Amino acid sequence: MNDTLKLLQPFINSQLENLTLEELAFKYQSNNETIILATSFSKIFKLAILIKNEYYGLDDTDIASWCLEKLDYCLRTYKTGNCFTTYFSVVFKNKLREETEKLNYKKRKGILESINDIFDIGICDTYNLIDMLLPKNLTDKEYTYCILASEGYDNSYIADELNVSRMTISNIRKSLKNKCLTLQI
Repeated sequence: MNDTLKLLQPFINSQLENLTLEELAFKYQSNNETIILATSFSKIFKLAILIKNEYYGLDDTDIASWCLEKLDYCLRTYKTGNCFTTYFSVVFKNKLREETEKLNYKKRKGILESINDIFDIGICDTYNLIDMLLPKNLTDKEYTYCILASEGYDNSYIADELNVSRMTISNIRKSLKNKCLTLQI
């Protein structure tokens, strides 16, 4: 964000700095000039930093880009009667929340995909599977499922060995995935 402010510094107009953000918004709506956007960014900068600090895991350059994008949007769509800083705060927070949720979804998806690979494909080294990846609170059937799956047996064979239905195998897999997911997170 600091680098973006430095880049915009030559475009900041000292005469426009005396205007409120609401007045700058109306000027921007009638005249889409870079100096108005740059000046507005300098005025909203500290607020944007405070908002940015509430969100983790996002890249600073992306945050600065989204800040300018949402500031431009807010300047173009601002209407009389609202406080501009409140309007901007809501729009910017929504964007950062959306991006954080996307990032977290990708992380969860990656964890689930790796767990699915273990259960669908199996691994050769049962000792490592049990000691390194699996939680300690497995039932006997879950533990046996892991051993047989890691040895490459399919679900039909495992169901026969455990003397359970294929639906029970499906439930065992779901239970294992949930236990492993809570272990990872």
